[in-house]
Amino acid sequence: MIASSSTKASTIIAWLLFIRSRPDAESRLFCLPYAGTGATVYAGWQRELPASVEVVAIHLPDREERLRESSFRRLGPLLDALAEVLAQCLDLPYAFYGHSFGRWIAYYLTQRFARTGEKLPAHLFIGASRAPHLPNPHPPIHAVPRAQLAEHVSRRYGEIPPAILADRDFMDMVPIIQTEIELLETVEYRPADPLAVPISAFAGETDGEISFADIAARRKHTRTRFSCEPLPRNHFFLKSCASSLLSRVGQEMRSIPHAARV
Repeated sequence: MIASSSTKASTIIAWLLFIRSRPDAESRLFCLPYAGTGATVYAGWQRELPASVEVVAIHLPDREERLRESSFRRLGPLLDALAEVLAQCLDLPYAFYGHSFGRWIAYYLTQRFARTGEKLPAHLFIGASRAPHLPNPHPPIHAVPRAQLAEHVSRRYGEIPPAILADRDFMDMVPIIQTEIELLETVEYRPADPLAVPISAFAGETDGEISFADIAARRKHTRTRFSCEPLPRNHFFLKSCASSLLSRVGQEMRSIPHAARV
């Protein structure tokens, strides 16, 4: 059965948050959140990026307005669903920004589009993520009890104050984080040809989980331009150093070749 136009529209609305409509936009930046967060983590980005860029944040299930929907436990079905939605929104040159958990979706979705012949992003922005071919140096934690999981996450990605760990609202987020960690820990890396897409990677200078070298190793995954830049603060520099990050992202978005806009 072919989905009606109204069904397609409602599906797009469920998955995509257009921060501010830009009818004259020349490009789109699709932003993928890190574990446990929703699309609104990117709510302030439109103000700091060029007016020619339309920021579209991805709404994943089981958070914010989609709390009643179940999370994806495996990457494949998530990519299937998201690819179907995005295929209807690629009328402009576009780029992905994926941070931490979101970087897996951005990278593997780009890989998928390269295989299927879908229009590729003009740029791939990756934040706080080791190269996909590098093994996870930590043992799996998605099956540990929830209270222990919160402590593991706190140690790996930046100390979470005890008061927050004891907060009920924070602990309500732990099942979402646990499901997403399960998704990440079950991803099987398979070697693939380097992407014909420029990659800009960003690293937190005080990130205790991922080193600059881990992030710079992503160079082998593109056959075109690559850069890796340190930013102050820890794993979550997209919040603490948003202006510096968006200045660099904005520069790259402005430089998307005119040929890609045809």
